[in-house]
Amino acid sequence: MAKIIYPDFTGARGFAYWLRPKNLWASRQAFMRVDYSNEWRYEFGKPDPPDRSIQLSQIININKSSKDGFKIIILGDTGEGDKSQYGLLPLIREFDPDLLIINGDVAYPAGRMSSGQDEDDFVAGFFRPYTNLNLPIWATPGNHEYYSPNNGRDFYDIFCTRKYDNYWSQSGLNHSTIQPGMYWELNDSDGDSKLVIIGIDSGKSANLDGYDYWWQFWKRKIYPDHSQHKWLDERLRKAQEKKSKVIILFHIPALAKEKQVEEHLSTLHQIIADYRCVELVLCGHDHNHQQYSADIFREYITNEEAHREINNSQPTYMVNGGGGAYLQSTDYSDGPYHSIRYPNQEEWIKYATWARRVVSDWGKNKSWISSTIGKIAQKLQIEGSEDCDAPKYLSFILLEFKKQWPHSNNSEIRVTPVFLDDLNLLYEDTETVNVMDKNCRIHQNRVSACKQDATSARENLEVRL
Repeated sequence: MAKIIYPDFTGARGFAYWLRPKNLWASRQAFMRVDYSNEWRYEFGKPDPPDRSIQLSQIININKSSKDGFKIIILGDTGEGDKSQYGLLPLIREFDPDLLIINGDVAYPAGRMSSGQDEDDFVAGFFRPYTNLNLPIWATPGNHEYYSPNNGRDFYDIFCTRKYDNYWSQSGLNHSTIQPGMYWELNDSDGDSKLVIIGIDSGKSANLDGYDYWWQFWKRKIYPDHSQHKWLDERLRKAQEKKSKVIILFHIPALAKEKQVEEHLSTLHQIIADYRCVELVLCGHDHNHQQYSADIFREYITNEEAHREINNSQPTYMVNGGGGAYLQSTDYSDGPYHSIRYPNQEEWIKYATWARRVVSDWGKNKSWISSTIGKIAQKLQIEGSEDCDAPKYLSFILLEFKKQWPHSNNSEIRVTPVFLDDLNLLYEDTETVNVMDKNCRIHQNRVSACKQDATSARENLEVRL
């Protein structure tokens, strides 16, 4: 088994990082500060262009003579800046994507970018890990980005302005085309792929429908984000007219753990359900992989959100937050909306310490108790010295378009989950591996075995658009 070499975490994400009071406090801002993200996202600046739509060809050179298509990797919940995040780098490099999209929680614990030093969340959780990937990277904001003292402004400045261009260039990342705002569209409706990717800002607590609880007398009313709902409806109408294939990304899911978990995303899901062109909904937030079929999605929408029969909509619904944050349980009880989970229940039990399993059984997976116990357990269990996750049971989504696939005359978009059981197993025949060294290659047979497609030893989870 190879010896895996990681960067030195001592300064940024070393011993007991999450147990430091300022970091534990920052990660709990969901409870300590009122969520006005429906207003905050519009205070940062005006979208450019106003329709928030960028041609995919501006970012990916689709017509390069050396390629007959493109590849995009979509990750969720990446930015802890520890072993598990770095452990995905060799596999990402092997797939050689044209674009990386991070679907929320880019920078734990609170999306901070103040001093520009290693302790800043975006430096340790974004710029340092992805150094020299030489890729454009887009993102949707997660709840942790809105925990920052600037209420999400740091995310906006990094991805939607030129303020931090020097960090992008020094990190060897491509920032030639910036995002037009906190929510956006990448459009290839007039291209060969007919692909449209829409990134939604689900905010700090998924309150897109707003709320006004009479008993919360210390809050003023939080209004729905009518602007974002209207924009989404308009973009989907245009996509449907052009017979495009739409993928919608947002961080916080409403359907997870085989039940409804968020109640303020109903309008969003009703809009999605009205359009046949939406073929995939992809969320993060839960640090694992859950996959729900189109039939299950229709059943969920009918029962929980729209309360009417849905005939048009048939997207697959995925929750994929295995991009580097600490793993969360998949041994929850079966609910009415069946999913395929990764890691499966047996793998989770084998991986988790008894303390994590007790917390899971108690139903406190998303609590500060779970996070604290998990970090203490990992500190004691993994090499005994560092408070860093193991590079196990990680996952991301690979989106591939080819004008002509092997053994087929058809052009097609294929969306495939990629599962990394254990980084060490990919390098069984190698003595030493530095995760930052682009010359440390993985045998192609082992890379292919991570794809959950028709050749997978697990279930075939590939979605074809």
